Amino acid sequence: MPSTTRSRLSDSVCDAIALSIDFAVIDTGIGISASDQDLLFQPFQQVGSRERSSGTGLGLALSRNLARLHGGDITCKSALGEGSCFTLHLPLCDRPPE
Repeated sequence: MPSTTRSRLSDSVCDAIALSIDFAVIDTGIGISASDQDLLFQPFQQVGSRERSSGTGLGLALSRNLARLHGGDITCKSALGEGSCFTLHLPLCDRPPE
């Protein structure tokens, strides 16, 4: 059986160069109110029009949990009438979640 080696950057190197990646998805839609933004990442919650929604309300909750397991996060910035920006932030260094 072949051996495998796993390398990782030391914590001091990670602190010095702060390696991370941010992936943003931006739209120019109707936006999300501040009160609805508080619900976005809660399991089984859906915001906006019920006529257009066919999901269970688990997607963003599960996605945020997965991002946090990797030491990152998903955030949302939005204003009514201005659209939304969802950002996935992931560290590139191998650190345990806080």
